[in-house]
This record gives sequence, structure tokens and C-alpha cells, in this order.
Amino acid sequence: MSVQELEELLQLGLLPPTDAVVVEITPWRKAVNRVLIGLALNTVTFHFLNLDYILPGIGILLMILGFRALRTENRGFRLCWFVTLFRTADFILWTVLSTTIWRTAFSETVPALVLNLCNLLVPFVLALGLRDGFRAVQRKAGVPVQTKGITALILWYLAVCALGLLQYNGLILSGILVLAFVFIIRSLYRLSFALDEAGYVIRPAPRRCSDRAMVLVLLAFTAAGMAVGYLFFDKYPMHWAETVRTERQDLTEIRENLRDLGFPDVVLQDLTEADLEACAGAQYVYTVQKDHPVNDGRQVTTVTEGSTVIDTVYDAKELRITSAAVLLAGEPEEWRLFHHFEWVEDPGFFGTDALQFWPVDYGSLSMGWRLTGDYTGQVLYDADGKTYVSPYYSLGSVIKETEGFFGGSYVATDSFAAFSFPDGKDRCRGYVTYPATKVMDGCILSSNLNFIHQQSKWRFPVQSALEFGQPSVFYSDKNYIALQDDILLQP
Repeated sequence: MSVQELEELLQLGLLPPTDAVVVEITPWRKAVNRVLIGLALNTVTFHFLNLDYILPGIGILLMILGFRALRTENRGFRLCWFVTLFRTADFILWTVLSTTIWRTAFSETVPALVLNLCNLLVPFVLALGLRDGFRAVQRKAGVPVQTKGITALILWYLAVCALGLLQYNGLILSGILVLAFVFIIRSLYRLSFALDEAGYVIRPAPRRCSDRAMVLVLLAFTAAGMAVGYLFFDKYPMHWAETVRTERQDLTEIRENLRDLGFPDVVLQDLTEADLEACAGAQYVYTVQKDHPVNDGRQVTTVTEGSTVIDTVYDAKELRITSAAVLLAGEPEEWRLFHHFEWVEDPGFFGTDALQFWPVDYGSLSMGWRLTGDYTGQVLYDADGKTYVSPYYSLGSVIKETEGFFGGSYVATDSFAAFSFPDGKDRCRGYVTYPATKVMDGCILSSNLNFIHQQSKWRFPVQSALEFGQPSVFYSDKNYIALQDDILLQP
């Protein structure tokens, strides 16, 4: 229904239309309502069910449609239009990045820092534009200039920033701020309604396409970017190369000595020359091997007199972890620890995997041992009768904040290896090794490996296995499974 059709109905003496019809045919009320609802959805969000993405996304669409109609009305609304365009582009960028494993890496760059600083200013610039826009409209309509609600909105943003800097997490002030925001939006709505009652009418800005078409274009562009992110930016860029083995007499002797001591041949064949040389003069080898399932298994119920026992049986255990401790010659007593993994069945590689290490000097059993060198290792796979090898994408220590068992948090240093395997390859495997030295007699040598495997591609926002392992790998979900393995001995 157009404005002309409404006037014809009124001239015929028909009943006035409902409020919903009035909003639909009154450009001012329709545009401002969209802006206010969009502003509310962008300001107060909920961090569950991805509502922290869905609600702001809907809010941005409403705001861009609202300011699209108002952008030619005055300079204040034109400023709001450009700010909303920037906010839309920024939202699409971060939404697309959230379908890749590079969001965290990008967030640490200078462009991301600039964008974040701009986003801190966006609410204030938007509020100033709203204030100037409403003042211009009030002057044009011949009503008293009154923008206390927008001034309150600016003060509200300042209060939120102050609480953010103070890292306030309480409920009392947060509840007060939410209640205050509701009253501010209500005040702005009444201000808009008063202008409409005063007979203020705008002529919507000329459009080359309908609102529906614009929304569909923005949604299609975002969906296309997300599809590209999921399909092509879900894995680390590994440096795979065909293995080239050299037959050196000294390495052959080291290899034979380790084999005689019981070092697993499956691990021995995957060692680099440097890691093999580090085992020269080995005197003793202790090994542990265990297979781990990454499937749900099946339940088997056994009924006996007076009891029913339900067990989970795993017909397949896809991951084999072999750990070895090698005693080296010399004083002080030095060992070299190995953690080797191999996928004996293809679990499906949907993005990234990670290893987390708790070495001999980690935790309560660490007082007698010290890690005395760097982590080394590599990943491998077989294809077409050849073996391909790559260094880990990253291998080293990460300082992270960890939640305590009884609440609170503390800063800890954990060691991680991050990597990705291509799809459809055979014997995907790898290992990590490091040296350890005894500093106190009578202490247990304990080295732990936590394997984090991604089980699904369709997570939003996307999270790498390395990110999932921080701050804790003591749980699994539908996207990641965390497996624990260790080697423990009393030298």
C-alpha cells in the first residue's frame, strides 16, 4: 500500500489502517524502527548457539536497510550510512575468517589491530551521527530539539568501555546496564514516534535495487566466502617431499644397536638422521605400545543373576601410539624420549591435528628430571609406493592460561605440535623426541602425550586442534577427540 492509497481510503471514510500497515507505508517510521532494532541486536548478544554471530548479522542487515532509506535526508544520517557500510564489510570479513583456521593468526596482525580500533570508535561515531541526524530532522519538522536519549546512549557506551577495561564480570552492574539500554532504546523510539506524529515525512533515497535484492546479495556473498573458507583454508600448508635415504655406516651401526636393544622398528624407520645420531651409544631401551579408538564403539550388555553389565566394545582402534625411552651413555644419566603415532586405519582428516606434550619436567613428578634440549620430529605418509615427509607446521612451547581444577586460572607453559594430513593417504604417522637428564635419584621418569584429532569440518567458528587444546584437552566433543598416552618407568 502506498501513501496515495492510504489517503484515498481516508477520503472514503474507511477505518484507519493498523499500526503495522502505517509502519509499512511510512518511510520514516519503517527506517527508524529498523535502525533501532538493528542497534539493539548489535549491542546486546548471547554467547550460545552462535547467537553472537546470528543476532549481530540480522542487526547489521536491518541497520543498513534503515540508513539506506535515510542517507540522503541529512549529513548525520549519511555518516551513519557510511559507518554501517564499514561495519557490514568488517562483519563479513570476520565471519568468513571464522570458517578458516587463520582467524587467530590474522587477529594478531597490524590490519586486524587497526580494524579493532576502528570498531571501538564505531558505536560513538554512529551515536554522534544519530544525534546530528535527529536534530536536523527536528529542526526541519519545526519541533523542539531534544536528543537526551542519544546523549545517554553515548554515556552508556563509555560505561561499557570502562567496565571492559576493568575486566568486570559481575552480574549487578551488567544487569543495570542492560536495563538502562532498554530504556535508552525506548526513549529513541518515542522520539521517532513524536516526529512521525508531528507529520514529518521523508522521501526515501533512490535505489537501484530493492531491499530484498540487496539482502540476498549480501547473504550470497557471505555464503560464498564461507564456502571458500571451509573448502580451501581448513588445513595447514605442510611442506611434503619424497624421502631420500642415505646409507651411512655410522647410522647403520646405531640403527642395528637400537634394534638389538628392542627399539621398535616401525619407529626406527621414521627417524631423521639427526635424531638417529642422538641415540649413539644407547645402552637400554624401554617401550610401550597402545592402540586407541576414535569411534564410538558398540555397547554389549551382559546379564547375569542379579546384575546387568554394559560394556563398550571397540571393533576397531584406529590410532597406535608407540613410546620409547632410550638410555644413553655418559654422566649425568641422560635419556631420550620418543612418542610415535600411526593411523592404522583412516579416521578421516577434516582439517588439523595436534600433539600436546607433558615432558619429564612437567607436573608433580618433575623434580628429578629436566628437559635438556629442543623437541624434534616429523610427520610422514605413504602414497603410490613412496614415502613423503614434512616438518611439523609448528613445534614448540606455548604460554597459555589454564583453568584450575578447583576454579580460578593460572599461567602454564605447554608444548605442542600442529600439523595436517592430506586426504586419502596411507600410513599417516609421525613422531616427536626430546632429551632429558636426571638431576635427582629415585624419581619416576614420566612423559605424556595428548593427541587431539579433528573429527568434523563443519564447526563454526572454525577452531584448529591446537586452539582446542588450549586451555585444556581433558574433554572431547563432536568436533574433536582428545586421547592420552604416556610412558612411565623407574630407572
